[in-house]
Amino acid sequence: MRISGAKNAAVAIIPAALLVDGVCRIENIPQISDVTALLKILEQLGANVRFLNRSDVEIDCRHIATTQVSQELAHKIRASYYLIGALLGRFGEAEVSMPGGCNFGGVRPIDQHVKGFAAMGAEVLEEMEFQPMFDACKHSLGGKRAALFGSYGWGDGEWMRGWEKDCDDSGIRLVCESVTCCEAPDDAALDACRALGKELAK
Repeated sequence: MRISGAKNAAVAIIPAALLVDGVCRIENIPQISDVTALLKILEQLGANVRFLNRSDVEIDCRHIATTQVSQELAHKIRASYYLIGALLGRFGEAEVSMPGGCNFGGVRPIDQHVKGFAAMGAEVLEEMEFQPMFDACKHSLGGKRAALFGSYGWGDGEWMRGWEKDCDDSGIRLVCESVTCCEAPDDAALDACRALGKELAK
């Protein structure tokens, strides 16, 4: 009897093929939906995937065309976050939506991965809530007074500079310096928030 490869090993090894500007051969991968989804994602990114038999595959990542992972495919599996580190490591950028997969009713954090991304010099921005709202209303805010506040857990707040440029490009008039803080606001950030509110109230 041949024992099938382990799922948790396969879903980590397959994205690692993105790090290689060449052909990788991976043997004894299990025939499961998570593996199928990951291989489809690699093909969507531009890789050539060729099965040698039922459990061995060759992946050629020499012609990756994009670092943006299909949201539909990423939502099908939990392990889609493995793609982020691989894409960052080789190309310096990655766009991957929040992972999907089974919902066991509890929190399944990926914070150690996120800390690793920051250590690689990446600013990480969760765009599922504020960004869509901002994109929907910013064009109606031209010429109006506004102010920005945000907190973060890593990096140096590069995303805030991006929002400031977005406001400037949209003709939004920022009334004061934007307020950023790391995690919960400290006394200085709270004072800056009060000053921000006073400027908006004028």
